[in-house]
Amino acid sequence: MRDMQEKRSTPRTGKWLLPGVAGAVLVAGVVALLVALNVGGSRGTATQKPVANAPATTAKPAPAKSKVPLEPEARRVAGRFILSAVVRRNLADSYAITGPALRQGLTLKQWQTGNIPVVPYPTPELKPVHMSVTLSTKNEASIRVFLDPKVTTADVKPQIFIMQLQKSQGSWLVTAWVPYNAIAIPLAQT
Repeated sequence: MRDMQEKRSTPRTGKWLLPGVAGAVLVAGVVALLVALNVGGSRGTATQKPVANAPATTAKPAPAKSKVPLEPEARRVAGRFILSAVVRRNLADSYAITGPALRQGLTLKQWQTGNIPVVPYPTPELKPVHMSVTLSTKNEASIRVFLDPKVTTADVKPQIFIMQLQKSQGSWLVTAWVPYNAIAIPLAQT
């Protein structure tokens, strides 16, 4: 019996016993905290009691934006924006259909210099532009735009952009133009 007690109290045994006990205490503490906070459990169980004299709340969830087909005018504004601001031709035409946040306070004269906060797609000619509507509501839209030059060069390759539009005072305005860069996922090697 005495040999057993000596084995339990040796310094070598203490090296593995202390971390094990500390880990078990930590796990028990986390479990107790989760139970106390009811994380992952069902809410509104019979063990929860309502607060006395608390007003009844009838919180309604935010109304979901109803999806509608993209208005033809929004599609026309998108095309005008691409053929003016994006390819840097007839910049005055794009100024009128660009939202204030995207304009960033530039005047028409400054906008016409071409030094604008719109990512360019510099090519003399485009193939027909392909658009895919990702969101369309009564007052806002998001479109994925595929631009492809008629002649692919080392400088200009096909690219996808995301365009955001918003209806303001009855007119559609472009509020964002961002390149879409998908992250390449390597193929599994067999």
